[in-house]
Amino acid sequence: MMKRHASVSGNRLQIERMPEEVKPDHLPEVNKVIAETNRAYRSHWEQQQRQKQIWAEAEKQRQAELANLKKDLKFD
Repeated sequence: MMKRHASVSGNRLQIERMPEEVKPDHLPEVNKVIAETNRAYRSHWEQQQRQKQIWAEAEKQRQAELANLKKDLKFD
């Protein structure tokens, strides 16, 4: 198989091939790379969501602690 030029820009993949060469030669590999990329992105996104939840819970706890402190302050 002859190597051909390929490039990716944003959400666009360009391969310099004849149309009849794309399906048997490139489509299986492109689908594999897309699936791997989606898995990696999904994992990254889930990790970010977990971190946001941890931060939100920590902030909620800090707010509760401040509210308790404020409630206990007495100015006579």
